Amino acid sequence: MPSNSRNEENSCQQCCFSVSSIIISLIFLFMVLLPLTTYFNFSEESCHIENVTYPLNIPSPTNLNNWRACTCGRSCSAWTPCVNVIVNIDNHSYVANMDSSWSTTGHTNDICTFYNRSCPTGENILSLYQYMEWAKEIADNYNSNTTLHCFKNGDYVHLSNEIPLGTVISTSVIFVVIIIATIVSYC
Repeated sequence: MPSNSRNEENSCQQCCFSVSSIIISLIFLFMVLLPLTTYFNFSEESCHIENVTYPLNIPSPTNLNNWRACTCGRSCSAWTPCVNVIVNIDNHSYVANMDSSWSTTGHTNDICTFYNRSCPTGENILSLYQYMEWAKEIADNYNSNTTLHCFKNGDYVHLSNEIPLGTVISTSVIFVVIIIATIVSYC
């Protein structure tokens, strides 16, 4: 009887391993497929750059134009520049987002084309000046009255629409390893 009990225990372990492997594999599969579906929802367009906005002054309580809140650590918030590239497609103006590849729908609530979500040195006044220089450098790369390729899906416009190849490859490798481990556990 002891060997039968051991076989049942091994069978139960294999079953639990298989179920958890399948669940993890499905999660990884969705992590790959959702960005890919977003990629195909966008059409390539010609965007005419109407304007580029960025902060010209350090943020103050009375002037937060082109600044956005960012996280500078535990219980800390500061300000980071908000650079907006305003484009025109078929006589409609849009604030372009930078990239669609990390959004599962291709729609973001970002109100800035470029900004830093994290600003670990944001509470330092010297950092604000460095952030402003960064914002000006970014803005200088997008000259008004020029045309560039962009990607549109409904009311959402992105300056780039790249497949996140690193994510696709890494999640695919993990997916394959989990499948192989599941198959080996039954042999």
